[in-house]
Amino acid sequence: MKQLTWPTVGFLAVLGAVIVALATLAHWGSGEITTVTAILFGVGGGAAVAGAVSGRVDEVHKETTAQTETINTIERRTNGELDARIAAGAKSAAEQVLATLREQGVIS
Repeated sequence: MKQLTWPTVGFLAVLGAVIVALATLAHWGSGEITTVTAILFGVGGGAAVAGAVSGRVDEVHKETTAQTETINTIERRTNGELDARIAAGAKSAAEQVLATLREQGVIS
């Protein structure tokens, strides 16, 4: 995670409140409170990491989709449009050369 988000702040606030409540209201020792806190942080930390990874996966998916569209455009131009343009240009140039040679009387 690169930045602190409001859901993370809320999660930390809830955990803080639970720890304070356990320390003041429960008749538990510091070992039990520490254990429960560690379990809660483990579960919550895993959820926070999963949320961050999920967000990054969505970003990568959007980037990949945009790149796929660009690649398809390049492929279409390379394999279809440009081939047709090159063929038409070559044919036009050949016709111009033949017309010039006919005008000059080199060929009939």
